[in-house]
Amino acid sequence: MENKKKFKPDPDLKLMDQVREVLRYHHYAYRTEQTYWRAACPPPLPRFAIGS
Repeated sequence: MENKKKFKPDPDLKLMDQVREVLRYHHYAYRTEQTYWRAACPPPLPRFAIGS
């Protein structure tokens, strides 16, 4: 069994950039990366004028 060094993302980056680094290191698919990104940072809901 090989002793591999554990990957550590750059601590100077923002959290989501660190997550992206780890996903790319482990060769996750780009679609998986997008899905994780959307789950963590959903787009804001649109504003609707109510009662105008």
